[in-house]
Amino acid sequence: MARDEFGNRVCGVGKNIVRCCVEQVELWAIYDSLSMGWDAQWRDVETDCALVIKGINGDSRGYGHRDLVIRIQELRS
Repeated sequence: MARDEFGNRVCGVGKNIVRCCVEQVELWAIYDSLSMGWDAQWRDVETDCALVIKGINGDSRGYGHRDLVIRIQELRS
């Protein structure tokens, strides 16, 4: 869900992921938000999942969802 500077909802996105863990859901939410927001020049995406943040900001080797983490890292660069 995207919000403006006043906290008002601007838009949202939904995805059918079927079965996966919480970390993968968070990663997809971040990836989709960055993909959608990039065209609108939004650069801030927030999550409260520390494990996901660590995987994105750190070394993704050995991380369970490395392919998705790499895609997020590429969007950020």
